[in-house]
Amino acid sequence: MSNISIFEKKWIDLVFEGRNQAYGAYQLRQENGKTTLIALFLGSGGIGIAVVLLSLLSSFKSVPPENDGTGATRDTIVVSSYRFPVEKPKPNVVPPSKKVERTDEEIPKEKLKNPEIVKPTEKPVDIQTNKEAEKPKANPEGSENGTEAKNPETGINGTASPGTEKPGLDPAIGVDGKVASVLLDRQPQFPGGLGKFYEKVRDNFHTPEMDDRSGQVMRVMVQFVVEKDGSITDIKALNNPGYGLDKEAIRVLKTMRVKWEPGIYKGQKVRTAYTLPISVQIR
Repeated sequence: MSNISIFEKKWIDLVFEGRNQAYGAYQLRQENGKTTLIALFLGSGGIGIAVVLLSLLSSFKSVPPENDGTGATRDTIVVSSYRFPVEKPKPNVVPPSKKVERTDEEIPKEKLKNPEIVKPTEKPVDIQTNKEAEKPKANPEGSENGTEAKNPETGINGTASPGTEKPGLDPAIGVDGKVASVLLDRQPQFPGGLGKFYEKVRDNFHTPEMDDRSGQVMRVMVQFVVEKDGSITDIKALNNPGYGLDKEAIRVLKTMRVKWEPGIYKGQKVRTAYTLPISVQIR
């Protein structure tokens, strides 16, 4: 029994001795060599077919260009150095000037007569010098004794008397006699200062009560004229913030009896236009 090889069929007979040799395992072991060879050929053939198919498929793909190691492929054109051709500047060609053809036409001698010089017949207007214009006339035209002169343009008799001059109008004083406060030598002043003025306005001002605007501050700009006697006239409000505040501000200023100290311009009392803001806090 020790001389029996497992690669021979005798050991199969020995194993299945006294057993049912019609059993499937016996037949499988009998045909093992044949089955192994068939499997080997089939496997080799399948692998060969797969290799052939892969080689055929790879032949249809585009082959990438080869690289020579410089970063450029064979299909790439590498230019090491190139100089662009230098264009020579075109010379400035001056176009030939057009010749002007002269036509020698004969001019009639009648047109070549010398012009006649006409001497002026009118006398030049005498212009008085500044010194001559400043000299007063003995008796003005239209007056015998110089006490009354008549304007030849308007026909209205003047009222100037001899030896006196009518004072000229100051450009700082308007037609109504009012002077802007910025031009004054001394501004109008309220007795006690502006703080006292605002205190009287606050005491007499009737502030409206509105819950939705409680604490809000509104401003009314008022303008008036401080007369020469210190009273204020021409009272008006320059803006209307609403709720009758402009009318109330005018009413308060009209009820004030304290007179201002008028403005001074060139040492004289003048009418002065004055503008002040009145701030009202809603309760």
